[in-house]
Amino acid sequence: MPAQILLVALGGALGSSARWGIDRLGGAEPGSIPASATLLINLTGCLLIGLAASFLVRRAPWRAFLGVGVIGGFTTFSGFAVDSVGLMRDGQPLMAMVYIAATVGGGLLAVALGVHLATLASRSARGRSA
Repeated sequence: MPAQILLVALGGALGSSARWGIDRLGGAEPGSIPASATLLINLTGCLLIGLAASFLVRRAPWRAFLGVGVIGGFTTFSGFAVDSVGLMRDGQPLMAMVYIAATVGGGLLAVALGVHLATLASRSARGRSA
């Protein structure tokens, strides 16, 4: 158990550092979703967790490090929530709804795509080893 806690902590440090770096690179354009970096991060994280969940289901150390740590630290629900409330507060309810729909709907689609890609890769690997 202590080893898994360390793996989650190390992965979380990597994931949250990557999120911070990407967030610093992204700037809001006038009239755009001001949280475009957060949207990109969360959709990318959803794709990665879809891939990872398919490959790491029975590999507890990797799941702790990559799934919970790196990807969990990389994505940010709290940032999404703050950005959504900020858009509403700033008098942009339509932009807020677009952002919420893009994050939630896009996230679900990205996870499904990740699972699908992992399934294709697994079938391909089995075909080559047969």
